[in-house]
Amino acid sequence: MSAVEPAVEYSVRAATLFPLEEHAGASEFLALLDEEPDDDAFRRIGELMYESHAGYSRCGLGVPRTDEIVEVVREAGVREGLIGARVSGAMATYHRRPW
Repeated sequence: MSAVEPAVEYSVRAATLFPLEEHAGASEFLALLDEEPDDDAFRRIGELMYESHAGYSRCGLGVPRTDEIVEVVREAGVREGLIGARVSGAMATYHRRPW
C-alpha cells in the first residue's frame, strides 16, 4: 500500500493532472467496451491501463514492487492473453483477453 511521506516533495502538477487523466482514460475505456472489442480496442485498453499506472507513479505514490508486477504483465503481454495492468493504492487489476 502506498503511503504519503511527510519528508517527500510531491509534484503538484502530476497530482492535479492525475484525476483529470484518469477520468478521460476511464471514459475512453468504457467507450471501447460499449461494443464487442476487437484487437485494436483490446490493445488500446491495455495502453490505457499502463498509462493509468504511470500517472499514479508520477504522483510519487507508486512503489517498486507494484511497478515490477505491472512490468511482468507487460512482458508476458498478448502472448499470454494479458492486455494490460495497473496498480494504484490498495488495488491491483489486470485484464486477460476473453477467448
